[in-house]
Amino acid sequence: MDEVLRVYTEKCGDHDTQPHTSILSAISNNRSIEKLQLQLRGSTKETFNSRLTDRDVIVLVDALIFASKANAALTIAVLDLSFNELGQFAVEALSKLLQEGVHVDDIRVASNSITEEGVEEFLTAVGKSSLKSLTLSDNKLGCKVGFALAKLIQDEHCGLEGLSIDSIEMDTASIVAFATALRSNKSLRVLSLSNPRLFSNNEETATHLARALERHPNLECVTLEKHFIGDDGAARLAEHLSSNFSVLSLSLAKNRISPPGASCLADYLSLNPPLQTLSLSHNRLGDQGAQAIARALRSNRNLTNLSLRGCGIGEDGLIALADAISSNPSICSFQLWGNSFSRKAAKAFHDLLKDSDRGFAHIDFFTNEVDEQIDIVRVE
Repeated sequence: MDEVLRVYTEKCGDHDTQPHTSILSAISNNRSIEKLQLQLRGSTKETFNSRLTDRDVIVLVDALIFASKANAALTIAVLDLSFNELGQFAVEALSKLLQEGVHVDDIRVASNSITEEGVEEFLTAVGKSSLKSLTLSDNKLGCKVGFALAKLIQDEHCGLEGLSIDSIEMDTASIVAFATALRSNKSLRVLSLSNPRLFSNNEETATHLARALERHPNLECVTLEKHFIGDDGAARLAEHLSSNFSVLSLSLAKNRISPPGASCLADYLSLNPPLQTLSLSHNRLGDQGAQAIARALRSNRNLTNLSLRGCGIGEDGLIALADAISSNPSICSFQLWGNSFSRKAAKAFHDLLKDSDRGFAHIDFFTNEVDEQIDIVRVE
């Protein structure tokens, strides 16, 4: 690491700037130049008041390129620049990093001040690189970048396996283009595309995404939160997912799904698909939706984690879920905080959790019995 630190310090002199303490620390935390972990998030207690700027990234990239040419063994496993103050010039520097052939596995630039400027060139560089994972979430990139992302994943040479593009202001047209491109993509394994900028045609985007998921051979983890797909969108997803055998984790939280949509998803679960994790949190499932899911759990033996936080579920739905989980040995993790636990519902889960043979891995509440009254206590 001494050599990388020396090069970085020299490059700071060339750029007439002081070495950034966070960068010095991130480099020093590595023991080898192989698979460098450069953790430079600006959201930690130590970095919050000294976030990186474009200039800091430019200097760092110059140092990494120089060090890589001096020692071909240098590779970067993770370059996490999230929650900083980066914009166009930092993106251009990252393009240069990839264009110069530095091996990087994972780049994260979530929650910066990045707009569309320079991003298309960066995505072109990504497509020609060995990058495996890219996080662009929570930047105001817009629909133009959405179309560029569609072009990227459609390229047969693109090797991206993970892509996070939440809250980047994609519109209906760019999501449809992305979904269409996804149908010919074979590399992605993890996709997070939540909270797009949709004002209408929400079911239309759900239909296109559902068709893309239907035949994708490798997607394992899919997050489509805040698409507001409603019941019709949930029905389309359930229909097409029934032909998919790769998706293991699916999150449809905050999508305005009510009992009819939950019933369609329950029908999908009853087919016993490979799906292991399902989140429908913060939808309007109510007792009817919960009861439909509970019925599906009686025949499903692949689901292990179920999240139904804040779904407006009352006594009948919660008791049905407790009974279903009790009879389903596959469920080892569930989250139900934010629903209406009556005394009977609390008692049902208290009895379930007393079953020492189950060994539940992660539950977001526990029960506490005091003077024959059972309280539900949230686990933070």
